[in-house]
Amino acid sequence: MISLVLEGRVTGGAASGFAVAEAGDAFIADTRRATRTEAHEARMITVSVARSVMEAALGSTNGLHGRLLTSPQNLMLADYLVSLVRRADALEPGAMPGLGRALIEILGSIQTSPRRSTAQSRRQTFSRRELVEQHIDASLADPHLSVDSVAADTGISRSALYRLFEQHGGVARQIRKRRLAALRSALDRRDAALPEVLARHYGFDDERQMERLFLEEFGQSASGYRQAVAAVEAGEPEDSRLRWRTWLSEVT
Repeated sequence: MISLVLEGRVTGGAASGFAVAEAGDAFIADTRRATRTEAHEARMITVSVARSVMEAALGSTNGLHGRLLTSPQNLMLADYLVSLVRRADALEPGAMPGLGRALIEILGSIQTSPRRSTAQSRRQTFSRRELVEQHIDASLADPHLSVDSVAADTGISRSALYRLFEQHGGVARQIRKRRLAALRSALDRRDAALPEVLARHYGFDDERQMERLFLEEFGQSASGYRQAVAAVEAGEPEDSRLRWRTWLSEVT
């Protein structure tokens, strides 16, 4: 995660990897590691950034936990994050990939003394992986979606696909994760479709498989999650907390 301090200050320590972040500073927290911070009359923007985006921008994420990004190097990043927050309600889902690529370039500009060829290679790898992910998202309903079909449809060999997704659990794992993420988004939107219809729409073998995989991924069955969502009003604080807890189950 990247946090930008707009006002006040945030103190860290050994766990957080930095001492103090003043207004205008940004700091990085690796969600795989424990962290502890204390806000002092602070107003912040915090964004969850996919590990693949951080790797494309800065290389290995090892050593990024607690990294402090300060002025003037972080000014473009600060402006970008503030603009995203201001325009968030008007952004269409189709804009997300382009915004992600813009973030990669902005973060990359902060890197000191980057090797140009290495940076270009990282971005090319990210772009190829993004192409595959977009193809998967467009084909979720296809029950025959597989490594072979992805290779045939994208023109990327099985061996290249293996290398692209080796650190992400493989292509089959990505297909499963993206099906489950799409299903969860539908439940968050309070989609009224019957369970068997949802299972078919997102490419699961049947309702039973859908329930089992959802439980394995999020620690709660799809039907249980749907009931929890239905029990609160859309937009209420508890609605946001529910989604926050489910998101935390993915990053912890």
